[in-house]
Amino acid sequence: TTNEPAFVDRSSGNYHLSYTSPCIDTGYNPSSAGNIDLDQNPRIQNVTVDMGCYEFDPADAPSIPAAWWAKFSLAPGSVMGDMDGDGWSNYEEYIADTHPNDPTALPPIAKMAMELQRTKLDGVITVMSLYIDPSSTGRLYDVMWTTNLMAPAPWTLYGMDAPGNGGALDLVVPAGDPDCFYRINISLP
Repeated sequence: TTNEPAFVDRSSGNYHLSYTSPCIDTGYNPSSAGNIDLDQNPRIQNVTVDMGCYEFDPADAPSIPAAWWAKFSLAPGSVMGDMDGDGWSNYEEYIADTHPNDPTALPPIAKMAMELQRTKLDGVITVMSLYIDPSSTGRLYDVMWTTNLMAPAPWTLYGMDAPGNGGALDLVVPAGDPDCFYRINISLP
């Protein structure tokens, strides 16, 4: 795969696969080196071996409350699965509060606006506003930024943790480097 492998924590040397890794179940079984991984766990957990030296254990995946599945009249399924084929795992759909069986139900797209604001001393401060509509109650919203989309540069959170209100949400951040890239982070409280 040419995508980011989504390790648990590369910076501290933890190269286990996280539950969102595109390397899960995408290896080539005949080239698997042995029947166990470096942790002495069975090398194939599902039908296909994972890429890398550690096999992902589905027991390490987060859980989704039964009430969320019931909200959509669905039987509980795999958190790593993608019931509607939209590229978002069921767990990511749960976090974003979108319908797991509707490929058109995606997290709201943030609209971005830059504006200049004058200070009392005639200094000019540039601020950026990310407008999310609708937001979901029971979810926290934040803005992340990086300066490089090509290298594995870290995404940095601003640390807002703005609670969703069921309607429009306006996240205002100081616009620093004009070459920054931004994205929205949605999490549970």
